[in-house]
Amino acid sequence: ADIATPDKESNLLGPLRPQDKPGTSDVQSPSESSSGKSFNFDPTTLEPDLCKVDLEVGPSVVFLYGTLIRNFMHVKENLFGEDQKYTPMEDYEIVHKNENSKEETAFDVRDFRPLDVILDITVHDLQANLVKYCTPTDPPCPYLCVEKLVFEMDKTYRETRLQLLLSPVLLTSSDLLERDSKEDHLKQGNLLLTGLQFRGHAMFSEIDRPMGDDTLEYAWLMEIQCGNLVGKISVPQLYNITMALETLLYLTEDKENVMKHPRPYKVCQHNLKQ
Repeated sequence: ADIATPDKESNLLGPLRPQDKPGTSDVQSPSESSSGKSFNFDPTTLEPDLCKVDLEVGPSVVFLYGTLIRNFMHVKENLFGEDQKYTPMEDYEIVHKNENSKEETAFDVRDFRPLDVILDITVHDLQANLVKYCTPTDPPCPYLCVEKLVFEMDKTYRETRLQLLLSPVLLTSSDLLERDSKEDHLKQGNLLLTGLQFRGHAMFSEIDRPMGDDTLEYAWLMEIQCGNLVGKISVPQLYNITMALETLLYLTEDKENVMKHPRPYKVCQHNLKQ
C-alpha cells in the first residue's frame, strides 16, 4: 500500500516512544492550572522578585581542573535546569497516594511571579593554572594571568543578557630543553591576547506553554570581539599547552563517568515525551 512518509515514520517509531498510562499524564495544556481549569494570565503584569548578586574578588590563584567544571555544570542543571521539582525520598506508591488525596486549591497568581536575576562578578589579578599530569622530567604546567575578569548577567522573564570581559590575558609556558647560555631566554614562551569581549542575548517566549513551565528559547544572539594576539613560543612549549588543554577537555567531558538522568526520556518544546 502507498503510505505517506510521515505515516511510515509514525508506525515504525511508535512502539519506541514512551507511552503514558491512562490518567497518569503530567502534561498540561497551555494556560491550564494544576486543577485543570483554563485561564488567561500574563506573569509579567506582576512585579517580579529580584535576586541581585555583586561579587568582587581580589588577587587569586585557581586551578583549571576539568572534573570541577563538570561537577559545577551538574550542580547548575540540578538547581537551575529543567527539573525544578522536589523528589521526596519516600516510596512512590505512598507519594502517589498522597498526591491523589490532595484537595484542589484555588488558582493563586502569586505562584507565577517571575524572578529577575542580576549578577555582577569582578575578579582582579587572576592566575589560572592549566593542570596536567607531570613527571619529574616534564616541564611545569602552563598558566594564564588575567589582570581583570568581569562577568555580568541580567535575566528577566522574556530575555537573558550576558557579558564577559577579559583584560589582557598572558599565557606562559616553559620547557626543559638544554640550550646555550645565549638562548636561555627561549626557555619560557609567552602569548598575549590584548583583550576579549563576549556578549550574548537569549530571548524566550511563554506562548503555547503551560503555566508554571519554563519559557521556550526561540532566539540567541552572540557577539565576540578579540584583540591582537602577540608573543613568542617554541614548538615544545606549544606542545605543553596542547597537552594541558587536552587534559582539561577530557576531564570536562569524561563520558565514562557521566551521571545518568533519572528520567529515561526527553521532553520536547510541546511537552511531549520523546
